[in-house]
Amino acid sequence: MKQLLRRLIIILLFILFSSLAWLTLTESGLHWVIQQSKAYLPGNLVAAKINGRLLGPVTLTKFEYRQQDTIIQADKIIFDLQPASLLSNNININRLHIQSLSIVLPDTDKTSSPQPLTLPELKLPWRVVLNDVKIDELNYKQNQKMFKLKQIRLDASSRLNQIKIKLLSISTETFKLDIKGKLQPGQNYQHNLQLRWQTELPSHVMLNGKGKLSGNMQSTQLKQTLSGPLQATMDAEFNNLLTKLSWRSKINISQLDASILNADLAAWSGNFELDAKGDLSNASASGELITDSTITPALRKLLEAKLKLKINWHDKGFNIEQFSYHSTQSQLTISGQVADTLKLDWSLAASSLKQFHPETSGQFDAQGKFLVLLMLLSSLLPLRVKT
Repeated sequence: MKQLLRRLIIILLFILFSSLAWLTLTESGLHWVIQQSKAYLPGNLVAAKINGRLLGPVTLTKFEYRQQDTIIQADKIIFDLQPASLLSNNININRLHIQSLSIVLPDTDKTSSPQPLTLPELKLPWRVVLNDVKIDELNYKQNQKMFKLKQIRLDASSRLNQIKIKLLSISTETFKLDIKGKLQPGQNYQHNLQLRWQTELPSHVMLNGKGKLSGNMQSTQLKQTLSGPLQATMDAEFNNLLTKLSWRSKINISQLDASILNADLAAWSGNFELDAKGDLSNASASGELITDSTITPALRKLLEAKLKLKINWHDKGFNIEQFSYHSTQSQLTISGQVADTLKLDWSLAASSLKQFHPETSGQFDAQGKFLVLLMLLSSLLPLRVKT
């Protein structure tokens, strides 16, 4: 009897290990697991071709998942997981490559009032390691709006409710952003991130920036240094990021190569300081411009100025409550609105015309109204101006 029981146990163990080996080491076992998992999904999952084994790597070709109006498609997905890491409460993903990912979400109800944005308080009992995550060509569509990214790369890990980002790289055709640092999703999303970015200007010149972003969702500070054709620094503070966003910033520009905008213009150096603040409804700014000694004295008097700006915006455009540019001996003020039409009230005054040309004298004072139909402006038709 004991010998029979021993043989029965050996047979059961053999069947068990053979089944596990079939599930994890064969492609037919992978197909069976995927087929069984479909019953637990709320939507429909299909793939034109499935290669690999459960232990990895797994390749899905022409992947598609549909749930009502939500559609997720990808030309190819390559997934490589370390299953043994699951035994120690770890999830180690060696590789996740996705080619041509398309995400279509159902349109939101525009008649309902917008709900405040909230972020989940994540608790991560498992240690997750993402070694090589790459998405080539991401297309996101919702509310008839399309958003495209050229590539996303991620190398990160999580432990004790802290996410360590070795590299998060996001790029489009003309822009690239690299992020490194730490994030704590369980503590009001406390973060300390290093940012480095570059963008290609219309003149095919690269503008570079680097700095850091630190704080939480209640208050975060952004510090940036720009290099290239524009030399500048920026310090900004953002408050109440998820409820009622408000911000305050200070920008200092020390050099601008204007030839990137127009070949006939030269590089400018000096100091331009701008203080600004605002929220989702309005903004105001004030600044001071000081030029260096490389330009003519007359032009320096014209350019060295103090400016003030106050605007508020709405769905169709924005209103300019105040704009004033006050140099040593001249002043320009503008107020108006920018929506379907560009409608401005303006005034220009110069206490001495000699600052513009040494052989002139007297004063200049003018004011008027300016009206432009933006539809005509965009179609490059002749403008109708009222003064």
